[in-house]
Amino acid sequence: MMKVLFVCLGNICRSPLAMGYFNQLAEQRGLAKIMHADSAATSNYNIGDSPDFRTRKNAKENGLELSHCARQITPQDLQNFDFIVAMDYDNRKNIASLLTNPARQARKVLLLRDFDPQPGNGAVPDPYYGGDEEFAEVYTIIKRCMPYFMDFLQLRLAENQKQELA
Repeated sequence: MMKVLFVCLGNICRSPLAMGYFNQLAEQRGLAKIMHADSAATSNYNIGDSPDFRTRKNAKENGLELSHCARQITPQDLQNFDFIVAMDYDNRKNIASLLTNPARQARKVLLLRDFDPQPGNGAVPDPYYGGDEEFAEVYTIIKRCMPYFMDFLQLRLAENQKQELA
């Protein structure tokens, strides 16, 4: 099982949407039994809260149902997940501060926009202080990046299987 953790500041806007889209795409590709995502926050602001109402609205408009309660990332997550995917540079920096073995664990911490086929800013913008347009932009970025990220994961799985058979 390939396990991915999406991380943003509060775990109520970007990361739950990325998690929901990832899990939907895994289902569509027939990979739900071997790939699963969760999401978490770098802060403790919203622990136990549902995703922001605008995130839920945006998700529903795009065929996603989100049933997630915000939680904060833990050092144990760095052990339990194969990849930790940050939504922006600050989140990646905060995740890096939790690494107990940076030389070994750093390669599992990625930015979602590392998989964006369109060049630009490396961050998925935080829509919290914006409106529907900002939340729609976040969905568009996630939808654009996620297939490439999933291709990357499928390649990693294939490489792991080859190594196990060798």
